Amino acid sequence: MGTATSADAFSMHYNTAKLITSNRRFELAAAYSPWVQARLGLNSTYNLVFSGYMRLGEQQVIGLSSQFFSLGPITRFDSLRR
Repeated sequence: MGTATSADAFSMHYNTAKLITSNRRFELAAAYSPWVQARLGLNSTYNLVFSGYMRLGEQQVIGLSSQFFSLGPITRFDSLRR
């Protein structure tokens, strides 16, 4: 079909056109990636992705994807650094 990888639920994020080549009726996926966890003391910084798709017919697919990035608690200061 001209694609280098097979279609999966993460195709919704990287290459949506690949979903039509899938052999499955539906698929769901979730991914969690901690960022700069120990080096900078940011223990609650992470990236979270949910995605999935469902075939509606021979040439129809509907998909949904959501991504959330958290910086964790942020300390705010005024101009006097209070």
